Amino acid sequence: MTTDNYDWHLAELSKVCIEWLPENRFNLGVERLLHVAPNQMELINALAAIEAVVRSWLVHHTAPEERRSTFEGLRNARVDSMIEAMLSIRGEAPEEAFGSEKWAVFRYALEYRDMMVHEAMYVGLDRTQALTSATAHVTFVLLDKFHIPLPPAARSRPPADSEVATEAGSTPATLAAPSPESLMEKIFDWGERMTNLLISAGYVGLLAVWSFMRDTMCQTTEFAVAITIVVSLSIYVFWHAFNMRRMNTAAFQFSEAAKIPSNFEAAFKEFSTKIGNPHDPYTRIWVKVLFPISLYSALLGAAIMTSAFVHGLLVGQGLMLATCPR
Repeated sequence: MTTDNYDWHLAELSKVCIEWLPENRFNLGVERLLHVAPNQMELINALAAIEAVVRSWLVHHTAPEERRSTFEGLRNARVDSMIEAMLSIRGEAPEEAFGSEKWAVFRYALEYRDMMVHEAMYVGLDRTQALTSATAHVTFVLLDKFHIPLPPAARSRPPADSEVATEAGSTPATLAAPSPESLMEKIFDWGERMTNLLISAGYVGLLAVWSFMRDTMCQTTEFAVAITIVVSLSIYVFWHAFNMRRMNTAAFQFSEAAKIPSNFEAAFKEFSTKIGNPHDPYTRIWVKVLFPISLYSALLGAAIMTSAFVHGLLVGQGLMLATCPR
């Protein structure tokens, strides 16, 4: 992927930040919370790790007797600037140490990180893989040059596309596999979306057929079909209205709790537990009780209309069948 492509994409994301209304931006943020993308979190965590290492090295090696003041001075420094400061001690430029292409992509990774963290933007897997790979390359080369030992976990699971030799030797590239929990949530979310689509189409068809056949059905049959449709549709609408209220309440509680930075992680976990969890009690009630009632009620209405249609055909052919008055 060329640098021009990164520049264009970042410009498009900036345009969204400028032109979208606050409610649209908040909806995007809520969507990010409901559907956490492992590829984005991997990039954010990888950049956080290298930033912490670089800042710590500078704190301990540039002015050991003034660590606190050094740390405070570097608190808001960009990680690429801190890496340049580290390499300058060795008389190296980043382009020489990491390769010009990897260093350029790494700096784009910082721009994308800011978009994801501060603007709640979504970045696709096609981009985050290259950005994470460049971050891994810079991290491992830097650790090797400054003789910073790797923890056991990093030796057993190197970042994607890393070709840097460690003390344990070169290791083939691997990608982090999504957790079973995230897979289950994605499967559940996909199933729920498909179910809602099919149910919505089914209601449209059912109401259209009912309106078309009303004049051919007796009053008892017409009322029976209407009752089944009302019961089914009421349950469906009630569930989604209730779920929307739950989501809005949880989002409000999260936004209030997350105002204190130290509460963010706990508030996020609580929000994730309340919303988008296939194991929560309300979702189980929907899956095991409300959805079957809504589905079977709609199917009963469809069956009654089908029987009325067949009955009308048979009567039209001259069969002497019982009929109810209009």
